[in-house]
Amino acid sequence: MISGAAPSFISVLATALSILGCAHENAPAQRPGTDGRAATNADASASKGAAAAGPSICSGCPSDVRDAKDTSLRVHHIHLNVKDAKASAAFYEKHFAAKPVQLNGVATALWAEPLLFLLEEVDFTPSEELRVGFEHVGMGVKDPQAWFDAASKEGIMVDPRNGAPSMPVSFPIMPGTVPNLDPGVDAFAFVYVRGPNSERIEVWSGLSKFRHAHFMTPDIDGTVAWYEQLLGVPPLMPKSDPTSILPTNGISLDGVQLNFLAPAAPVDFTKTDGQPLDHIAFSVPDLDTMFEHVKALGVPIVSEPGPTPLGFRSFFVRAPQEVLLEFVAAGPVSVP
Repeated sequence: MISGAAPSFISVLATALSILGCAHENAPAQRPGTDGRAATNADASASKGAAAAGPSICSGCPSDVRDAKDTSLRVHHIHLNVKDAKASAAFYEKHFAAKPVQLNGVATALWAEPLLFLLEEVDFTPSEELRVGFEHVGMGVKDPQAWFDAASKEGIMVDPRNGAPSMPVSFPIMPGTVPNLDPGVDAFAFVYVRGPNSERIEVWSGLSKFRHAHFMTPDIDGTVAWYEQLLGVPPLMPKSDPTSILPTNGISLDGVQLNFLAPAAPVDFTKTDGQPLDHIAFSVPDLDTMFEHVKALGVPIVSEPGPTPLGFRSFFVRAPQEVLLEFVAAGPVSVP
């Protein structure tokens, strides 16, 4: 038995202090569907009809030329399962300044700097239980209290699951003392809210748009070490501090933090496939080399490298706590 329930809101303070203080003809790639059947790559219908097309971008398309000296692995996209793609796109555009873009000429995506949101319109019933390893995403705004005051008037609800507070919580800080926050920010504030498909979103102070992906694990250091081997990125701290109220650790990749926190109570994790936060994807300069790397590590393979209807090649693997990960053959995403 492992746990998927998140701790109370104090986890954000712990994270702020310990982590922020650190500094065509071919068949598409396949992966198992949530009902056990083989299903087309979940991104195949992503963002279909999501919003008016924005600037055209190329990511993994035939004309995507990457600097040969750039061998960095980067965060590429977050895949969201949604009931109404247009409504979900409008939500992220309005409240988080996400920018609609036309991806590879085949799908409308959202640019939530420094990554993309891909929205797949599916018919599903979100679970009230947060029994998932990929628990929430963090979106930054300058003033969470002012943001929440305005957003709540438009029907946005707090997400009290797992003991989160019912209103924004603030902690005074000295300006410039916490990395990754805007220089003028003199308070650290946050609030958890529900997205339009019951996805959990942490809105907090600092840089705008996408800030972090938050994962739950009963073994913080073991899971961080697993991602370190997989991604080649060292942890923010050598070890989590077992004497702290809520031990935590993470890695920083391409301006995005992957935060790991231990859950409060034991419960079996469920696969992220088919959940509102379906998976996170990373782009790599050489997909086949990355595939050999994951095989050598013994990482569970969900699908082998292959083309997708979105114009790039990719493959899927299974991370600890049943988290789905995707690797994409693409260069850095650049949006005009």
